Amino acid sequence: MKKNLIMFFVTIVPLFAFSLNTYAMSAGYLGIDDYTSVYGSCSYTSGADSPDRAGASYVTNLKNRISNYYTTTYFNTDSSVVEYNIRNASKVDLFVYSGHGIALNSTDNALHCFARSFGNTWHNSSMEAYSDVNAITTDCSFNHNYVLTYACHWLENGTNSQKEANIWNTFGGTRMTLGYASTMYLDSREGDVFGQYLVNYDYTYQNAFWTATQYYQVQRTSGDTIARVMGYQNTMNDTMSSFYTGTIPTYSSSPSSFVYYWTRTIPHTGVNL
Repeated sequence: MKKNLIMFFVTIVPLFAFSLNTYAMSAGYLGIDDYTSVYGSCSYTSGADSPDRAGASYVTNLKNRISNYYTTTYFNTDSSVVEYNIRNASKVDLFVYSGHGIALNSTDNALHCFARSFGNTWHNSSMEAYSDVNAITTDCSFNHNYVLTYACHWLENGTNSQKEANIWNTFGGTRMTLGYASTMYLDSREGDVFGQYLVNYDYTYQNAFWTATQYYQVQRTSGDTIARVMGYQNTMNDTMSSFYTGTIPTYSSSPSSFVYYWTRTIPHTGVNL
């Protein structure tokens, strides 16, 4: 995985721009770069990598790209990101988390923080399963319109029906969740490219996500990335400027209305971009 703030326009950008009206959209960002400290360090790594990730850099790049269209409601990074704030984040149109994600056990996944909700701003290898560093699927019920989890494993069900149900139950009024069902490659430049397609070319949320992620995820040196989008069946073609205006139910109240939009495997090449 990579820690990189360099931003550039990839060659697949269309040769025209879409003229957008200004909409009163809101965004909330939670991103973590630092998972190490002199007191203790997270043990989650990729191969010989440091546990540090470019999550704060990713959300910074995305915010900078879309800030003319999405008002920033909150922007928290590193030790300011704790599981309590993930679970209790105020509703926004676009909620973004970037950092570690883990398959916690056979029935739960988690967004994994470095700082503890009610303790130190760090944890060590003996604390990885502590509840105050893990925003667990069974504890999360999001009502944000769109949820982007740029992290490993959040949408991975492991072919376990209970784990799948726990993922679906995070839809507490959410239209769509974009993320990964495997280990993924965190490259902060992807935030800028996702934002380009979302606001400059008015792609659907799911297509903006796919266009950006299929480009960067090939960098893994082993193992393929599984990207996934899930959501309410009437919102799969939502863009920033054109979206379904009906009421969005919770998954628990209308499970048959929610579907997998797609699950796609991105083969790795191991070639840095």
